[in-house]
Amino acid sequence: MLSRRIVLTSALGTAAAATLAACASGGNETSGPNPSETADNQPAVQPSTIVIGPASDVPVGGGAKFRAGDIEVFVTQPSSGEFRAFDARCTHAGCAVTDVLNGEIQCPCHGARYNFESGAVVAGPAPRALGKISIAQVGDQLEVSF
Repeated sequence: MLSRRIVLTSALGTAAAATLAACASGGNETSGPNPSETADNQPAVQPSTIVIGPASDVPVGGGAKFRAGDIEVFVTQPSSGEFRAFDARCTHAGCAVTDVLNGEIQCPCHGARYNFESGAVVAGPAPRALGKISIAQVGDQLEVSF
């Protein structure tokens, strides 16, 4: 005759093994629907391209601020015909950066400075680089894409 302890231990052991087997994965499975099953149901997200202004408004070695809808964009021109675009909000407190001085984008609020080619922090209190935005020159106009 089986004791009550043996029956309970066996039942618990079997339940634990079944739970572990159900949770174990071979590493090839993912949660959620298969992307190929939902691709037809999802609209393709197209980048939004906005003309922000004439390239001539950005001096070589300097920068200028533009509006792209609700977003302020700061554009620099490190060398002739080479443009960089960044989110114009300082990553410290959200103030708008204003100009370029000695190759650095300046924030007037707390003194943060960013490299005008890469947007990297040169001097704090900014905790991270300015957000990069895709930019292209089309004819004499500048276009940004989000």
